[in-house]
Amino acid sequence: MKADIVKPRILYAFNILGFQKRGGGETQLLETVKYIKNHGFEAHLFNPFLKLEKYNLLHIFGIAHHLLDIAWYWKRNIGRPLVITPLWWVFEEYYAKTGKIALALRDKTFRYLRKFPYLYKVQEYLDIRLDLRELLLDKGDVLIATSIMERELLSKHFNIPIERIRVVYNGVSTRFYEANPEIFVKKYGLKDFVLCVAGIYPKKNQLALLKALEKRREIPVVFIGPISDKVYYYKLLKIGQRRGNVFFLGQIPHDNPLLPSAYAAAKVFVLPSWFDAPGLVALEAALAGSRVVITNRGPMKEYFDDLVLYIDPRNVKDIEEKVVYAYYSNVDTSKLRKHILENFTWDKVLRPLIDLYGELL
Repeated sequence: MKADIVKPRILYAFNILGFQKRGGGETQLLETVKYIKNHGFEAHLFNPFLKLEKYNLLHIFGIAHHLLDIAWYWKRNIGRPLVITPLWWVFEEYYAKTGKIALALRDKTFRYLRKFPYLYKVQEYLDIRLDLRELLLDKGDVLIATSIMERELLSKHFNIPIERIRVVYNGVSTRFYEANPEIFVKKYGLKDFVLCVAGIYPKKNQLALLKALEKRREIPVVFIGPISDKVYYYKLLKIGQRRGNVFFLGQIPHDNPLLPSAYAAAKVFVLPSWFDAPGLVALEAALAGSRVVITNRGPMKEYFDDLVLYIDPRNVKDIEEKVVYAYYSNVDTSKLRKHILENFTWDKVLRPLIDLYGELL
């Protein structure tokens, strides 16, 4: 270590296109960097002009192609600790249910090939990138999962020893606890609606939500999020125009007071995704006081216990019944808000990361 380094320097690498349409992964990254800076570390986001040898530890978020090159260079030329937060989940059901057959077959093939570890050593030696996820995750000294369920899935699917994987839960900013609904109501004239905050594309399953509420025209439905799939958006728009009382507001920046205000103005927040881990927007909505109806796929119970309603993303009738019940019943959200505030704010969930960095350094 160079003598001029006073504070440990942590470098964070991520999908370089991630902030073009910012989502939960980018929020998690920025909150981590902010927290680390407040606890005695220097922290910087990767850019190609930085001198990597000035950093004591590299922490990668995601498993994009170019991150494999960064990880390989780091381990071969710098040789210092590497932490990876994969932001990964099992895609096979989603691919199968949304007609992405080629991708489903690809993942099944990779799962079969993982039974023969020597094939991946040949991949690396010859630089043949059949499954970059396996190659990248193999480089991490420690992997970070955002739930116990994800930890077990990573270990099983990628043949990773469970002791190499730590759990650091996702979190939420306390500013959502102080959300004021009137900011949103004043701007849009909407209150007591069903809200879905997510990028508009098949993984988030907004189409199932609209089909579930197609005949419940008295219930306003609000979508907030960027259009990530135009074909999918036009399908939603067609149903929305036929139904009426559906509003597409586009993306609201995460630091804009309108976003927490939207959660507080909503009566029910719905996340019907094919998978989420668990979806930072659901934590934000819960802390802001909204009633939460969420997919039963993923580690949701590790975060929300029995304080929310769980839906099957395949079952439109189930979605309708749970959302309508949450909308019209007298649901007390105080226990849910208290649970999130006491267990899942960023200052609480990121403490184990400080301990991990200390061990590695």
